[in-house]
Amino acid sequence: MLAKRRRIRLKDLANEKILMIDNRISPGFNEKMLRLFRNADISPRIIPTETMPYDEAGAILVESGKGIYLAVGEGPCYPSFANRLLVLPLDEPSAVMPVHIVWRKDDQSRTTLEFVRYAREQFRKRPKDHISTPGKDRRRGSGT
Repeated sequence: MLAKRRRIRLKDLANEKILMIDNRISPGFNEKMLRLFRNADISPRIIPTETMPYDEAGAILVESGKGIYLAVGEGPCYPSFANRLLVLPLDEPSAVMPVHIVWRKDDQSRTTLEFVRYAREQFRKRPKDHISTPGKDRRRGSGT
């Protein structure tokens, strides 16, 4: 049973229904996940959606048993469902995406430069620092 795990591997999802955001809405994430499944030689049962677990409608899909979401970010769950759904980290070394920061070349404003500095600092920590201690991994939310 997946809920008893501390982390999820792609192979654990081989027989699950996967709720996948429509490619038109999030092509980078969608393509990355499909590539990960192909590389793992897994053909998941994908249910296309136009919502994510961050949205109330997406959380309702998970709670009603329609499938499992793969999501990015901290706390990928609609707040009112956080105590009813489980979030587990996907433990796959290749489950990372490049992040780019783009700003105007001539923008030297303090706010912009501070944001760029902060973002660089935060993303240098990823993905290794993103994996927390086992007690913290079992936080509530939706998705995996």
